[in-house]
Amino acid sequence: MNLVETVRRVQRGERALEPTLVSRALDRLSQREDAKKIVEVLSRRETEIVKMVATGLRNKEIAMKLSIGEGTVKTHLHTIYEKLGVHGRVELTMYALERGII
Repeated sequence: MNLVETVRRVQRGERALEPTLVSRALDRLSQREDAKKIVEVLSRRETEIVKMVATGLRNKEIAMKLSIGEGTVKTHLHTIYEKLGVHGRVELTMYALERGII
């Protein structure tokens, strides 16, 4: 749709944009806001661990990469699950994908 047609639609009292376009734009904006909120809720280390989990790394591998103990990784994961309201690695990965964290 071009500018002239858009102006004519508005003059007739119609919507300037198609509802499907508006819906898609709002969905994308919502996802960005969700990602921003999540980054604010999670520490840098927790966000780092979420990304590693999403790539399929196991706790031991994450611990080695971050030079921390495996128990510390488990503690971080427990905290992440609580903060985001998810249960397990698969749900965490889906949550992160849906919200653009990864």
